[in-house]
Amino acid sequence: MSGDWTLLRQVRLYDPRITLSEHIKAVPKSCFYHIRALRHIRGSLDHLTIRTIDDALVSTRLDYANSILYGIHAKHISRLQRTQNTLAGVVTGKRYTDSIVPPF
Repeated sequence: MSGDWTLLRQVRLYDPRITLSEHIKAVPKSCFYHIRALRHIRGSLDHLTIRTIDDALVSTRLDYANSILYGIHAKHISRLQRTQNTLAGVVTGKRYTDSIVPPF
């Protein structure tokens, strides 16, 4: 599997028209499905279990093959960042309107 990603990265270096926009659209869609499910069961789980689910979701979907995403457009990065921020809000128990980042 890693050979496939290496080949894709090499092809992308040679042909800048190749984009990952379809992949970047699919990742948040899949993540938001699991985030909604986690939000529904959050009250019956302890904090350690929630963090474990969070780590599994981030490592399998958001952090997978990050090196390929180097140099993509900011709109794609912001889509992935919103997904990560939403997940952080569910884990910490914050509402959508609450700030997740502590004030400096």
